[in-house]
Amino acid sequence: MGKKNIWPKGASIGLAAGFRAIEIPKTAGLDDKPVTKTNKTKILTVAWYFIGGLVACAVISKLQKNQR
Repeated sequence: MGKKNIWPKGASIGLAAGFRAIEIPKTAGLDDKPVTKTNKTKILTVAWYFIGGLVACAVISKLQKNQR
């Protein structure tokens, strides 16, 4: 992942992963209750993946700075 637009890329990948995490259990025939129990649970699931995308960007940025 290049330096350019790393934060929007990380945020969008995190959001996409969060929304897919809500849909995949149902599609795979698994119990989807842990991620779809309530609307709050759905929002928090997406939020955790979004935060994870941002944390990954922070780590990548830090590693790129250390390589210089």
